[in-house]
Amino acid sequence: MNRRSLRFPGASRRLRIVVTRPPDDWFYGLAHQFAALYVQRLRDLGAEVLAVPVTPFVTQDREAIRELVRQIRRFRPDLAMGLHDAGYAVYCRAGRTPQQAPTNVFVDWLELPTILLWDHALLQFAPILLGKLPDHPDDSVDGCLSSLRAELSHPLYVHVARDSGHREMAHALGVVKRSEPVVHAAERSPPLTQSSPTRRR
Repeated sequence: MNRRSLRFPGASRRLRIVVTRPPDDWFYGLAHQFAALYVQRLRDLGAEVLAVPVTPFVTQDREAIRELVRQIRRFRPDLAMGLHDAGYAVYCRAGRTPQQAPTNVFVDWLELPTILLWDHALLQFAPILLGKLPDHPDDSVDGCLSSLRAELSHPLYVHVARDSGHREMAHALGVVKRSEPVVHAAERSPPLTQSSPTRRR
């Protein structure tokens, strides 16, 4: 399958970003409030932003998910971003048909470069990727790390760490090869311009 790379639009067009909107009541409403602050800042910087609710993916409302996908296609985004952190982008999974296993809507359905801004460790929302977790460690089965690596090493995910510990964990777990970058949010990056090169993980 051909993968879309991250290309920044020229000066004649604003960057279009699709972001996640957490449910209003999760984590005492803080997740929703933080995501709203990020969205406002992105708009202040000149980006066009489409906020996609996570709730249809929580309830697996197939018709609502299909409508969201249609809205995203009409919006024609340049990239996706999980807000207020990576887990909400990871959460956006569904099966294309009742017979198919869930896959990520952003990277698998729409082939969008997707920024995962890690707040928690890479195991946040682990049941989304691993299924129901056992009640006791003795009931654990093999394959956990293989599943995480298969899901989170997708070539269209751009991992961004808020501190060096997150970056080290991504490398230590083998989710991202040490030869590949994990962006450290604290590091200063050059401004994005029309001549910025294509970025690919």
